[in-house]
Amino acid sequence: MKINDQRQAEAAWLIHASALSNGSVAFGLANTLAGDTALITGVSLYMIHRLGKLYQIDDVNGKQIITQIVTHYAAPLIGAKLLFWLPGIGNWANAASMSLLTEMIGWSCVILFSEGTAIDTLKSKDWKQLLQSAKKRANEHQAENKLMLANMSEIEQAQFRALNKQLANKKLSSTEKDTEFQSLLDLYATVAERSANSSQS
Repeated sequence: MKINDQRQAEAAWLIHASALSNGSVAFGLANTLAGDTALITGVSLYMIHRLGKLYQIDDVNGKQIITQIVTHYAAPLIGAKLLFWLPGIGNWANAASMSLLTEMIGWSCVILFSEGTAIDTLKSKDWKQLLQSAKKRANEHQAENKLMLANMSEIEQAQFRALNKQLANKKLSSTEKDTEFQSLLDLYATVAERSANSSQS
């Protein structure tokens, strides 16, 4: 496997794990409206950090990337928030929305970092074009993400929430965050393997 292929595979793994994690947290906290924001942002910021390291990009401004993406993708998010209050629909709508958003953030970073694009040079139209490309990639993985969300146990959801909470803790050292994120990747691997087996049976 070529270096670029290996990098792409590792990037996809980081993105999918973060998307599943954020989706599971959003599912459990949907009816709190904004209660999931801090936890989800913590994992997304660390995902961006790891992607930056993977592509050897220094001084990645994760908050700026997330802000720009949410700004240009606000309407679907608001639509999902309004669905929170429909019994039996809100939690799944929120989980799917946050999973997709995390995928979009991740793939936006892959595009930016692989092309060496400085985010400060991007104008509004550039962000919209970037998000179109990122959303296309994210949509390709949504069916698999939804299947994995459906195959998660309550214990696994609780484990994801605990890991998200830890990664949102600003007092953790970089080494401690690496350890927590590896635990998240290991948990994702467990869910992904079981989900793959169930789809084949």
